[in-house]
Amino acid sequence: MRRTIIYGLLVLISAKGYASIITTNILKTSCKSGFSKIIPVRQYAALPDIDASNMVIKMSTCKNADGSITGLKGDPSFIYEWRDKSNTVVGNSIDLINIPYGYYTLTYTQSGNSEVKTFGPVIIKNTTGPFIDETAVKVTPGTCEDSNGSITGIKVTSDAPITYIWANVDTRNNRYQYDNADLLNIPPGRYRLQVYDDNICDFFFSSIYTVSGTGQIMVDASNIKTTDETCGQKNGSIKGFVIKNPNPKQKFTWTDKNYKQWGTSLDLTNVPNGDYTLKIEYDGEACPYTYGPIHLKNIGGPVIDESKVDIVHPFCGNAHANITGISVAGVGKISYTWYDNFNKVVSHEKDLMDVGANTYRLMVTDESGCGETYSSSFFIDNLKKGYPDDFNTKDQIVVPATCTTKGSVTGIKNIPFLIYTWRNELGEVVNNTPDFTNVPGGVYTLTVGTYCHGQYDWPDTQFSYDLGPRAPDFKTFDVTVNNSCTGQNSGSIKLMSDYTVIARRWVNSNDETVGTEDYVTNLSPGTYRLYLSNDYCEILYGTYVVDEVPAPSAPVVPDVQVCSTGLGRIVVTGLVQDATCRLYYSKDSVIPLIEQKGGIFNIQIDKTHTYYVSQLSGECESTRTPVRISVSLLATDIPNTFTPNGDGINDYWQIQHIEEYPKAVIKIFNRAGQQVFQSRGYANPFNGTYNGEKLEAGSYFYIISLSDTCNISGNLTIIR
Repeated sequence: MRRTIIYGLLVLISAKGYASIITTNILKTSCKSGFSKIIPVRQYAALPDIDASNMVIKMSTCKNADGSITGLKGDPSFIYEWRDKSNTVVGNSIDLINIPYGYYTLTYTQSGNSEVKTFGPVIIKNTTGPFIDETAVKVTPGTCEDSNGSITGIKVTSDAPITYIWANVDTRNNRYQYDNADLLNIPPGRYRLQVYDDNICDFFFSSIYTVSGTGQIMVDASNIKTTDETCGQKNGSIKGFVIKNPNPKQKFTWTDKNYKQWGTSLDLTNVPNGDYTLKIEYDGEACPYTYGPIHLKNIGGPVIDESKVDIVHPFCGNAHANITGISVAGVGKISYTWYDNFNKVVSHEKDLMDVGANTYRLMVTDESGCGETYSSSFFIDNLKKGYPDDFNTKDQIVVPATCTTKGSVTGIKNIPFLIYTWRNELGEVVNNTPDFTNVPGGVYTLTVGTYCHGQYDWPDTQFSYDLGPRAPDFKTFDVTVNNSCTGQNSGSIKLMSDYTVIARRWVNSNDETVGTEDYVTNLSPGTYRLYLSNDYCEILYGTYVVDEVPAPSAPVVPDVQVCSTGLGRIVVTGLVQDATCRLYYSKDSVIPLIEQKGGIFNIQIDKTHTYYVSQLSGECESTRTPVRISVSLLATDIPNTFTPNGDGINDYWQIQHIEEYPKAVIKIFNRAGQQVFQSRGYANPFNGTYNGEKLEAGSYFYIISLSDTCNISGNLTIIR
């Protein structure tokens, strides 16, 4: 018997699973009697093992999800969940059917029971085609410099000869092997094994393995969030990458399938649908990190369903590959365009038929007005291999580039059915013919393959060429020239460029260096040259002329007289056409108070002050014209209290500067509106009396008329 107290109840649980509940009165209430009741309480026993004595495993056939795991027995109250090797849920009943080859694990539990048990993994093999056994895989870290990482221990079985293709899933570089699945001498990165055999069934893939190591940029891509484009608005985004070892020199580059750059930040925003790849570099201080491509859809435009896509790979040298099974939903007429990896249009049909080895992507448009939608990229490789014996480079002619001339590689034997791929140091494809001409300096790689391998690298068909010094990139930059005003040396030239690896040097007509930044200022009239340079070459980029232009004359600005503080107006005349006016607080002010087109300034006036006005024509500014703004009477000139008590102090209401207005009329009224004082001029100040009698202490109202258009009023308090 087990005893348990729960909130004032004594619970006695028997070995048979029954409980006696008795009040304990632990709160010391007025209750004097308790009660007891026997109720059944369910206790969970340990979960039993699944009975696999009658398990039936049906292997899958080539390219089909027709395998199954049946015949297992378990408690009807169990909750089941099947997962594949990528931890994706693929079933929720004890029998698992319609599955492809792979590893499957069953977990089960009961509702309300915290215990979870596992059965498996159960292996589903193919009746035809190779099987990948990853149970003994071993991953060895490496370094960027030595490429000494490895992935070993994977076993592939088949009744036919096997081809192994290891792919770096980020850079998409492939390595073909024919004797075993071990991947040796590799830098850090993410790799996946792809295999097929001579049964010509299909490609089969391993898990993705990460080879870590020193000199690696550590990136957490587990929380990537993608936002698809909405109706052609170019508002797609990819966010969520986290760099675990950030570096001050880190550089980000986002490119699409055509190597067009779309972003230079870790987060990619405001892009259309398509495939995007992120490259992270630390300026040579770590291995570059590449991730992608990541596919963004076009929501609102046509919808591409790839769930039933079927790819038929060609035999070596034959253009009989097919991509079928894609379905598209859209508005009105739907148009299809297939592109290969070189962005060449290969078909306008929904199904792509009779093509060779390459990478293909489908673009779809409809009448929704939401722009185009792109499919994923589909890689087609030949299931047989071949290589022409008569390819050679013995007659090639290599002409290196110089700082002022381009280089070339010519004379390589041109075999029609070969694919020639030239890449620069960034891995970008820059040419697809044997001859490579008009080439800037740098290191280039030529890869040669047959239609069995498309542009993918063969270990023994890659050639490297160093074509001399790398001259600065001759991209077209915008250059803005501002002329110099007469006698002011105010000219400037600005180069609009974000290139940080290219040095700038500005030179005048005397070969004197006058600047090394994008923006060179304080230039006198004359001719200037811009040179761009890197570690190898300095190149004349352009010649620019700074002309002399006359400065405009000083504007005409009359002085301003205002009645009192408040809003005032300055009117400028004598302006040149399209002039800009500047208002300065003082003669030596650097920054104007106001800069505007036109010659009327509305400003707030709180005192008498002299301002300065100039006019600007282009970049030339005139001398400054003074303009005095005079305030007739300031609020500080008129006191609001006085004490006419005969002590000789403040006995009169004294108004500062009123003597400057001999014709001014001053009137004072009591609270009843009765006039108690009036004077033209102010020779005899108000002393607080009316008709010889002292006025009562309190508030009065005054009006001071300086002219017909200038009246000042306010309150006056007599204190006694």
